[in-house]
Amino acid sequence: MPTDGYGRLSRVIIDVGGPIGGATSKDGAGFIHPTAFGYRGAGSASAPIPVDDVIGRTIAHGDRLRYAIYPELDPELTYTATCAAVDLRFTDGSRLSDLDVTDQYGMPAAAAGRGRSKISYADQWNDVQVGLDAAAGRTVEQVLITVDPPESAQHNEYRGWVDVLELGPAPAEPDGSDRCAYVDTRRGTNASGGFSRGNNLPITAWPNGFNFLTPVTDATTHRWPYEYHRANNADNRPELQGIAFSHQPSPWMGDRDQLIIMPVGAAEPLGDPAERAVAFSHDDEIARPDVYRVRLADGLHVEVAPTDHGAIFSFGFPPESPGRHVIIDTIDENGSFRYADGAVTGWVDNGSPFGRTRMYCYGTFDVEPAGFGPTVGGRGNARAVTFDQGTTQVVLRLATSFIGTDQARHNLQLELADHGFAEIRDRANRCWNERLSVITVDGATPARLRTLYGCLYRPILYSN
Repeated sequence: MPTDGYGRLSRVIIDVGGPIGGATSKDGAGFIHPTAFGYRGAGSASAPIPVDDVIGRTIAHGDRLRYAIYPELDPELTYTATCAAVDLRFTDGSRLSDLDVTDQYGMPAAAAGRGRSKISYADQWNDVQVGLDAAAGRTVEQVLITVDPPESAQHNEYRGWVDVLELGPAPAEPDGSDRCAYVDTRRGTNASGGFSRGNNLPITAWPNGFNFLTPVTDATTHRWPYEYHRANNADNRPELQGIAFSHQPSPWMGDRDQLIIMPVGAAEPLGDPAERAVAFSHDDEIARPDVYRVRLADGLHVEVAPTDHGAIFSFGFPPESPGRHVIIDTIDENGSFRYADGAVTGWVDNGSPFGRTRMYCYGTFDVEPAGFGPTVGGRGNARAVTFDQGTTQVVLRLATSFIGTDQARHNLQLELADHGFAEIRDRANRCWNERLSVITVDGATPARLRTLYGCLYRPILYSN
């Protein structure tokens, strides 16, 4: 076994668990799995990681290695743990690190190169994607974690974590005709007050729109209502508590006039946000400017597309759901809702005091409700719209106004009435593509286009 140049053995020890104390991550967990593989030691060395579904696989053209890595920042601030990478040893004796491959940003994929390029952020989960065409035809014998610090850092102790570890065909990239396809609205949401990647919400909205629409994992706050990872449940999954109408300029200033809509498939119309919450995987989300869609763990499908002053919601209830309810709620008791004459109406007046004014709403369902009334648990002003057990899909058209209920109804007539979900989404898509097309780039990689249009999307949301 090699030494680190100071007479000590160079080695990597593999643990199971997860980082503790990260500003944006769940303690003791991986990035997507309940636990991660830990690496710790000193000096340049490699150690195998038991990833059985990868071992024995023959690399094909178009395959990609993807993993998440969390290098811990050492007390001496040497960043030695960032000189690490997942490597592949092939049955012919070669390694992926011998092939001079790069990640999605053109940075070296090998451990030493990643350290030199300073591409990995310490105390954060980093996404690494490596194209494997250079290794096509070779068969994987081992998956390794390799640490290769410079000579000056061979004596430094390090610790880090690895999760995800996927090897397979890279997903198809957008063809460029739909620039919305390059925008992931969740970009900037894996953040907190302790570490900012933008502290953004995953906003679906009309450009410069009157309302934002955002999924919320915490329906009780006007600061950080959507947390990508830090607030995950015991299975390391986020939980949806609703889809909110939002007007948040930033978490520091706070949101205002949040109106929250949440389908519930439980037998009772659960009103408490924590009780009605349902887990989901980020892989089951589509988060774009023109649409947000998620499939929940209980089989319920949620989809929303924006207009300027409103939105169209589609809720799909699986046949085995014990109940069919749509909860209308807000973050506190400053709101009121009623159902009469085929429409749900109400108002909310909550959140940050800066620039706040009462917001009114008017909405219609495409299925006649079987009941309307208080929720079981939750806030006293929350209301549940209940549908017959045979109902499999419910569409809600809902518009808002700062003037009054009549104006909200007028906005619904102007923007939502007689228009189906696909038509409303297509209108938003065309508008976004027109706005995003102010910048075109020849020869840019898909990763760079995602950066470009993901950044451009944010200022197009404002002013509003």
